Amino acid sequence: FVIRVAQVWLGVMDKQEIECVFECKSQRLTADARFSETPMEHAADRFEEIAKGVFQLWRFFNQTRSGLVPNLHGTIQPDTVGVVLMLDEWMELGELFRDHVISSATAMADASPDNITARDRRKILFVSIHDLEEVLSHSTSQSFLHLLRLAQTEKYDGWALRGIQQDSVVGPSPSNKYPFIENLREVMPWIEDVRATIS
Repeated sequence: FVIRVAQVWLGVMDKQEIECVFECKSQRLTADARFSETPMEHAADRFEEIAKGVFQLWRFFNQTRSGLVPNLHGTIQPDTVGVVLMLDEWMELGELFRDHVISSATAMADASPDNITARDRRKILFVSIHDLEEVLSHSTSQSFLHLLRLAQTEKYDGWALRGIQQDSVVGPSPSNKYPFIENLREVMPWIEDVRATIS
């Protein structure tokens, strides 16, 4: 795994090839935006930040392909998947959300001095953290990558990952144990304080 936590990306690497890249955005979907007929007016800055996530992925693909990230040169493949990972279920807003975000990201790329080409502007998936957690609890590394690639197809355009998983998996899927259940106190040392407060 390649994990960077600032302008965040996570790339799953197999044989020195990056299989997928994540850009993480923590913008909350406000009630005004969720239920408004004009959500862009109520959350313009938040939409812009998510659009920036798409642009940052495109720029990462461009700079990696061009050799500007020396340690990763040659690791981006034609089928490397770009994902904007979101805190909330922004996809509830449907095509309106995606069209606005991609349009804004395209304007950013057009104005960039990086010469971000059509080759770099690959299709980006929008996934909520809840959706990701749900599908990872029933995936292997290979089935998860397969799921991401299915999400890029016309058949599953706009679907949540868990919906694709339910529609496409044949036979039983793995049920993965929560990875930190045995050492929860080490991962979250403050958990006992919380338990004491609510007990």
